[in-house]
Amino acid sequence: MRLLSVYPDMLPVLLHKALGQIPLYLAREHGWACEFAFVQAEDEPLIYPTDYTDYVMVRRLAVTASRQLKLATILAHVVRRARLTDVLLLYHFTPETLLYATAYKAMNPNGITLLKLDMDRRGLAAFESPQSLKQRGLVRLLKSAPLDIVTIETQRMLRSLAPQFRRMKINLKYLPVGFAGHEIIDIDRMLAAKENIILTVGRLGIPQKNNQLLLDAMIDLGPEKLANWSVVMAGTRTPQFEEIIASFRRENPKLAERLVVHDFIADREALYDLYRRARVYCLTSHWESFATVLAEASFFGCYPVSTDVGAAYDLTQGGRYGTLLREGDRTLLSGALHRIIDGEIDTSDAGKRLHDRVLNSFTWSHVADRVSEEVAVCRDERSP
Repeated sequence: MRLLSVYPDMLPVLLHKALGQIPLYLAREHGWACEFAFVQAEDEPLIYPTDYTDYVMVRRLAVTASRQLKLATILAHVVRRARLTDVLLLYHFTPETLLYATAYKAMNPNGITLLKLDMDRRGLAAFESPQSLKQRGLVRLLKSAPLDIVTIETQRMLRSLAPQFRRMKINLKYLPVGFAGHEIIDIDRMLAAKENIILTVGRLGIPQKNNQLLLDAMIDLGPEKLANWSVVMAGTRTPQFEEIIASFRRENPKLAERLVVHDFIADREALYDLYRRARVYCLTSHWESFATVLAEASFFGCYPVSTDVGAAYDLTQGGRYGTLLREGDRTLLSGALHRIIDGEIDTSDAGKRLHDRVLNSFTWSHVADRVSEEVAVCRDERSP
């Protein structure tokens, strides 16, 4: 099978997410010939997974911030490669992706289009109750779009969207996000060596992540409760968040000793080392489509304390193996961390179960298997 995946807004780290990992695992484990073509707004080097280019052909088509040029560049490439491609893999529910699918099908009617929605609750709200003329038009376009397979990342979103997609006669499937999980680890030994670290990783300070909530919880807990614990934040930081951190340290000098802030960690092994050491992973986001960091942290046995967003419910089996919070609830977050510090929650038992759960259901190998199976079913259904 020959796959083409395209993306108009490439960032250096995205080869480690679904954009890069699905083509990699389809090529490495299923023998597909995969190409990933993209446009960047800025000329930045990509952070490649090990041996990536041995399996996937990577093409940078252009460097431009112009939406029109991105559209024209990718559309031209899709048309040029259409007859040499069996599967076109697209991301996000946008007018552009529907146009790429339409152009591809015009050139290759027997080809298969696969759209990965990557939709969070905001996208769901816009889909279920479109408010603007653009949103209503996009939903109407979807009804006639030549999409063979559409996937969604969480079971909750699948349940919400499935009835409408059935009415539109669109094949909607569950396809979670994965974790590389290639290393074999002694989870019991890792859990025994865990340090008293509460970790959060991501783009610190952007409104979505609501990192202020964790700082507020530190204030609620106080320096005595956190005397033997550290809160570690890792990631790029907005200028506003730099000011928030500086203010927090000035106003809470004793707590400042318990707060460690790292820059963005490009070295994946260095990042994984943080996961290995951390006992707790804290996610305070207002919204997520999946939250890949939760799967990563769970693989390394971190106990998740998370707002009920993205795949938090799926990964923790409804909070059985983690603590789920209401969005923005400072009291619940402080209380959960208090119970963990006091030893009222068995983080090791949950960590072991989460590690096994990721290995069994949330690796990129499983994701690639699902994609391969769905494509095979689609091809079989077309056979006379």
